[in-house]
Amino acid sequence: MFDYPDLPKSLKQSDAVLRSGAIERSNVDPANELTLLMETQRQLEANANMIRYQHQMLSRLVNDVAKIG
Repeated sequence: MFDYPDLPKSLKQSDAVLRSGAIERSNVDPANELTLLMETQRQLEANANMIRYQHQMLSRLVNDVAKIG
């Protein structure tokens, strides 16, 4: 169509076609990704609960040992 003498020789004219109004199809399954996101959220909550539990136990230990000593 147009000839640009400044372009490198590695760039070649292609047979690509631009379609107006076409819908792009993604290679991502939304239901699967949402399921993975929910599983990750549950794991994050479980880890946060474990950290909270450990914090409470250590706080209790420190306070009880302080009362004894």
